[in-house]
Amino acid sequence: MRKIFMLTFFIAVSNLIAQNKITMTLRDGSILTGIGKIGNYNKIIFKKDKNDEKSIYDYKSVKNIVITYGEKERKYEYKIVEGNTNTNGNSLIKLLEPIDIGNVNLFGEYSYGAIPVPMGSNGTGMNMMYSSSPKTTYFLSRKGEDIVTQLYTNNTYSKKFMTIAEKYFEDCPKLLNKIKSKHFNRYGIESIVSYYNNYCEN
Repeated sequence: MRKIFMLTFFIAVSNLIAQNKITMTLRDGSILTGIGKIGNYNKIIFKKDKNDEKSIYDYKSVKNIVITYGEKERKYEYKIVEGNTNTNGNSLIKLLEPIDIGNVNLFGEYSYGAIPVPMGSNGTGMNMMYSSSPKTTYFLSRKGEDIVTQLYTNNTYSKKFMTIAEKYFEDCPKLLNKIKSKHFNRYGIESIVSYYNNYCEN
């Protein structure tokens, strides 16, 4: 069992660091296609082909990228996280995956974390395994904006979430009433954003 968990974890990590086919949309509207990977500090390491010199791209020049992992494609967009700074005191910038795009946009960041599991035939003692299911951190933004608000809790019944909901959904009282009455699942942020984009007039 431990080997299965570790293998799953390392496959997930290797997919993020291996060189794959990527398509970048630059902020001037031009498109570059080649191979590359996401490096440290959310920078993109890019080559037109395997024999090309590598180039480094970041938020200043790139709007979004599409990376092909085998037969699957995943899109990432550069976003500035509101109220957060890095160790240098600069605005925190992340590559986030779009989940629901409309007048309010929902983005996700996925991470694989360690979880404690029993070890030994009698269940005594604990060991750390890596979960095959990713943890999702959600972010909200308005249409056309590069600044996102991080949801530090996925609990839509919390007062903290309600404060954020009133900011983003203030023009849709019927949705706010549904949130207040706990119409949606406690962790149903995706359903809430989908409802807003599909049923609220903007």
